Amino acid sequence: MLELKDIHIGFEDKDVLAGISLKILPSSRMALVGKNGAGNSTLLRIIAGELDPTAGSLVTYKPIRIGYLPQTGLFHRGNTLWDEVSQGIADIERCKQEQRHILQRIKHLPQGDPTYERLLAKYGELETWFRTVGGYAAESQIWSVLCGLGFEEKDRDRPTDTFSGGWQMRIGLAKLLVQQYDLLLLDEPTDHLDLDARNWLVEYLGSFRGAFCVVSHDRYFLDMVAQEVVEIVDMRLALYKGNYSFYLEEKARRADEHLKMYVGQQQRLRQLRIFIDRNRSRKDRAGQVKSRVRRLEKEELLIAPRQEKRIRVRVPDPRPSARRQIELASIEKWYDQRRIFSGIDLVVERGEKIGVVGRNGSGKSTLLRILAGLEPFQGGSRQVGRDVSIGYFCQDHTGLLDPSRTVLEAISACAPHLTTEKVRTLLGALLFRGDEVFKEISMLSGGERARVCLASLLVGMHNVLLLDEPTNHLDISSKEALLEALSSTSCTVVFVSHDRYFINELATRIIEVGNETIRSFLGNYESYQHALRSSLDTAGQWNTRGEVGKDGGDRLAAVDEEKRRRMLLRLDQKRRSRDEKKRALRIGALEEEIASLEKCIADIDSKMCNEEVGRDYERLNLLYEEKRELERRLDQCLEEWSILVDSADHNDQED
Repeated sequence: MLELKDIHIGFEDKDVLAGISLKILPSSRMALVGKNGAGNSTLLRIIAGELDPTAGSLVTYKPIRIGYLPQTGLFHRGNTLWDEVSQGIADIERCKQEQRHILQRIKHLPQGDPTYERLLAKYGELETWFRTVGGYAAESQIWSVLCGLGFEEKDRDRPTDTFSGGWQMRIGLAKLLVQQYDLLLLDEPTDHLDLDARNWLVEYLGSFRGAFCVVSHDRYFLDMVAQEVVEIVDMRLALYKGNYSFYLEEKARRADEHLKMYVGQQQRLRQLRIFIDRNRSRKDRAGQVKSRVRRLEKEELLIAPRQEKRIRVRVPDPRPSARRQIELASIEKWYDQRRIFSGIDLVVERGEKIGVVGRNGSGKSTLLRILAGLEPFQGGSRQVGRDVSIGYFCQDHTGLLDPSRTVLEAISACAPHLTTEKVRTLLGALLFRGDEVFKEISMLSGGERARVCLASLLVGMHNVLLLDEPTNHLDISSKEALLEALSSTSCTVVFVSHDRYFINELATRIIEVGNETIRSFLGNYESYQHALRSSLDTAGQWNTRGEVGKDGGDRLAAVDEEKRRRMLLRLDQKRRSRDEKKRALRIGALEEEIASLEKCIADIDSKMCNEEVGRDYERLNLLYEEKRELERRLDQCLEEWSILVDSADHNDQED
């Protein structure tokens, strides 16, 4: 359907893509991945025809319709929501308008009038065409798309310029989805979608008849929709035939295979050089020396493998506190004439990891602010337990930062107990790498400031963390570093997120917000979904008074508190056991690798002490470079081993 051939592009003397080629087939289900700045969005814009490459060509083998959703920047005005989205099927809309016009004219004409008969015949032709092209189905499809993306009936005739920025992007996505393009190019389509809308989009793309190429930092989304992953690395493309989880496994396998091939080649080259050096002056070995020199010259050198350092972040252990850390009782909350909560109760216990879910506007952020003590309420009470320290994060708190400080200074001031190296490790996990830590706060974007706020919260020695969308503005590797840090900390975490993988991996309890109440589900997001599907009102759902929400009908008897505590304890023990098995396996693998690296380094030291080697500068330099690379890898292994052992010791002390 479409092919990129030897594409080159760069900006301001910096190459972004160098000699890439790619085929997109009519059935392609493709995900583009790569580090921030690797060129994912650039490649989408080239395919969409919005950006011309410096060199290379884009070939289409037949006329195709391409729909492109940019990451940001869409704004719609001058139409109602329905009229704006239905522009995507302009011919059908023109047919409907012409039919309405004919009906208006016919009303004023007597039957039998030649004009009446002519207009009636024309109306019949239009109606036949409308049915043939699926006009009625198209209207149904538009409404299905709008509902799937979270719009309501009351939004149908609402002017588009009254929607916020995130909803503007939803309107743009809806316009693309109703037009049945041959190829969809979607740059971060899930950024402005809540969980329900993301789940709907997964189902929609699963049944989409055309091809699509998506860029996303939502791991669950990529796992569900992608059938091939294209990674941009070092300005080139690597193709993986599978979803995102397959890509991770296959990438690790390829890296191991490349490392073995590289080590094997280096050993062969070393042996060839040693033979050549030893026998260069011997006439009886001249033929053998020449043969090995030719082999050396013809050898196609493999690129030295780069060890991608996995960033690990550890949240400092907080001081002990009361078991019941925050209690809400009979909370009533109103915004103007709209009731948000009607007499809700909630108990947050020490060590819980609570994911808060619900539709946009249901009150998730309001609940977190009430828990934080930052939101007034009209009835009920809020109690905080002994020695509880609460840290609260949201995207709007960036104005509290000192604009004159650098990023490194801002976090170091919040964490005098941490070394500069550990602060920089944390900042690296949140995408502040290299000299970026020396940027002044005043020069940062809104997303960058939000990441600084998140970093300051993580080092703040709080024992309760309330996090409203902590994964915004993070790539997948940074999300996983944050996930690992929050999973391993003994802090209580209550969080709102639209990233399904993040919620599922972190949460031990789900709080569903909606219809002026809350409902609690033990377990992770998959357990919550299973409970909803199975309609287990009495076995898996209750609010903290042991009641179904008011929309659920009759109130249930109070659930035994001790039973609930035991269930939470079992879930936590299962999580700990699973983590401990992973940790033990990794520690064992690291110890084996450390022993092997130390032996290799000792062998090189022995060779470098050899008098003959000492006179051979070229060989000595090669040994030195090899040793330095092994020592660098050894330092990485020792650092990771130390973190894992410390974590295991900490868990043993807690038990």
